[in-house]
Amino acid sequence: MAKQTATSTVLYRFSQALTNAAHSVDTRGKRPWHLPPTQARALARRAGYTAAIVFISLLLQVVHNLTAWQAPFVTPAFDGVLWAIDLALGAGIFVNAARIVYDPPWFRRLTEIVADAFSFVGGFVVLQAFPFTFGGVWADLVRLALTLFLVGIVVGIVVQSFLLIVAPNRERE
Repeated sequence: MAKQTATSTVLYRFSQALTNAAHSVDTRGKRPWHLPPTQARALARRAGYTAAIVFISLLLQVVHNLTAWQAPFVTPAFDGVLWAIDLALGAGIFVNAARIVYDPPWFRRLTEIVADAFSFVGGFVVLQAFPFTFGGVWADLVRLALTLFLVGIVVGIVVQSFLLIVAPNRERE
């Protein structure tokens, strides 16, 4: 009888171990990459910052090669505004790199203000020099687009400054 009890105990423990293992695989297999919502949002933001750095770096290479590629819409005056474009794009790279490392809401707002300020300077210099050779109505449309871009930047700076003062730690909904 003792042998039968020992065997049944071993079988019982074995079946429990199998049940636990199956349950473990089942719960892990359903969502292997599931993170809590706050961690998932933070990870998504960091991936976005990394993608932005890559995109801005590629854009920087394109901008620097426009005159070398002899783009038909760029005048020799483009080299004179390249510093302002570099400043704006470099600020974007720096801000996104900083956000990868440190990412609370107040810091995102502050760095957005800084990036927008540099973008305004770059856009303003480009608008003043206008180193493009668009014919006819296209020149007016590009000037209008640059002007709207600058207005949008100013609105962004005002909104982010307001949010930084009023709700520095509140997440966006």
